[in-house]
Amino acid sequence: MKHFILYFFLLSYSLVIGQTITEVPILTGNDTTFAWGIVSNGTNYLVPIVGDETNINSLTFQLLSSNGTPIGTRVSLNQYGHIMAAHWDGTRYFIVAFHTDGTLYGYFVNTNGVVDGSPVFISNQASLKEGSQIISQIGDELIVLYRKNSLLYGQRVQKTGNLIGSPIQISISGEVKEYAIATNGITYFVAWFNKNSQSGNNAIYGRIINADGSMATDVFEIEAPNADHNPLSIAFDGTRYYLSYDISLTPTPGKHGIFGRFITTSGTVGNKITICVDDSTSNSISSVVYGNGLFLITWHCRQNMEEGDIFMEGQFINTNGEMVGNKFTISSPINGKFPLGINPYFNGNSFVIGFNRVRFSNSNEGQFTDGDVYVSFISHPTSDVNSTSATTPERYTVFQNYPNPFNAATTIQFSLPSPSFVSIKIYNTLGREVATIASGYYIAGTHNITWNAGNIASGLYFCRYSTADYAETKKFVLLK
Repeated sequence: MKHFILYFFLLSYSLVIGQTITEVPILTGNDTTFAWGIVSNGTNYLVPIVGDETNINSLTFQLLSSNGTPIGTRVSLNQYGHIMAAHWDGTRYFIVAFHTDGTLYGYFVNTNGVVDGSPVFISNQASLKEGSQIISQIGDELIVLYRKNSLLYGQRVQKTGNLIGSPIQISISGEVKEYAIATNGITYFVAWFNKNSQSGNNAIYGRIINADGSMATDVFEIEAPNADHNPLSIAFDGTRYYLSYDISLTPTPGKHGIFGRFITTSGTVGNKITICVDDSTSNSISSVVYGNGLFLITWHCRQNMEEGDIFMEGQFINTNGEMVGNKFTISSPINGKFPLGINPYFNGNSFVIGFNRVRFSNSNEGQFTDGDVYVSFISHPTSDVNSTSATTPERYTVFQNYPNPFNAATTIQFSLPSPSFVSIKIYNTLGREVATIASGYYIAGTHNITWNAGNIASGLYFCRYSTADYAETKKFVLLK
C-alpha cells in the first residue's frame, strides 16, 4: 500500500549561489504508481497518477499544497488506463486520460479536488504517447493532442466541456511517435517524432497552428532523420519557443545526447544547441520549462541500468542558449529505484518536478514495478538574469515602454513586491488581442521583457498588464 509521507528531505547543492533542491516524498510503498507531471493553479498543485493498491491501471490524482504536502486523500476517476496529462485552464484543472479500451476522455476538476460534470469524450481508437505536454490553451479554448491511425490529431475543447469542430489532422504521413505542444497566446507550435517505416529513421517535424485550428504553416523539418525517438518538450520565453529533445549518438549504439533548438513563432528553426553529450553515458527523456529569464532543462543520465546507475540531471540556459552554471544532479537512485520525471513547472520562486522512482523489469526495461511518487522544488538561481533590482520593490509598478514610439522592438519593465503570476497582453484599437508578452510566474523584483512586434502593422496599441492583485494599461505606438 502506498503511504503519504509528510516530511521533507532537504538537499542543498552549490549549483548557483543560494540555490537549493528540496525533495518531497508523496506516495511510497510496495504497489506500482506513476506520476505524469505536475500542474498548479497558482497556489496548490495537482499530480495525475496511474496505479494504486487495487489496480496498476487505476486513474487517480492527488492535490498538494504549495510546499508539497498532500491535501486530503488521493481521488479516483473510477476508470482504468495507461497515460494521463493535466492542465490548469484558469478556472479548473483539466485531466486527459487514455483508457484501457482505447478511448480518450477529459475530466474537469475544481480546486477542491471534485470532478465537475461528466467526462468529456475526445476520441476512440486513439492513443497517447509518453510525455504529458499534450494540452495547451488560447483564451477559453483548449486543444488536446493524440495519435490515431499512426497520425497526429488535435481536438479543440471549450472550457465548458463542449468539443469545437472536428478533429484536426496535424501530421501528413508516416508514423507519429512522441509529440508536444505550446503556445504564444496567438498560435500553437506542435513538434513530433515521425517514423519512416521503411528506413526506421525518425525525423523531428513541426507545424504552427492558428487558434481556430487552421494550419498557419506547412509541416517543416526540425531535426534530420535519426535512429531513435523519445519524448519532446517545448517552452515559450515570450519571444521564441525552445524545443528540447534527445537523439542517438551514431555510431555509438544505445547512447543518446540532449539537444535543443529555438523555433520562432513563424516556424523558423534555429541552430542545434548541445546540452549534454558524453560517450560514457546515455542521456535521454528531456523536458524544459521557462521561468523568469532562464530555461531549466532536465533529463535522465544512464550509465548502467542493472546496477541502478540512473540519475535525473539538470542544466540552466539563458534566452540566448548559453549555459548558466554547470549541469547538476536533481535526483539519485534510492534502494535500487531509479528517478523518472517529466515536464517541470515554474511557480514564481522555484522549478517544480513531479517524478517517480521505479524498479525496471529484468525482462523488459520498458516496464517497471513498485513505483513511488515524489516532488522536487529547485530554486531559481539568485543571479536572476531578468531582474534589475537588488532589493524587493514595495509596490506593483508598470513603467512606460522604451523606446516609445518604437520600430519593431520595445522593452517593458515592471516591478513586483512578491512572486506573482503575470499576464501581459497587447490589444489593437478594436480591442482584439494581437500578442501575449508574458503569461507565467515571476519572482519579486524588477523585470524587463522585450517585445518584438514582428509582422504587426504600425499603429496605436494597448498593453494590458495584470496580476491577481493589480492591473494597468499602457499605450504603445508602433511606427515602421
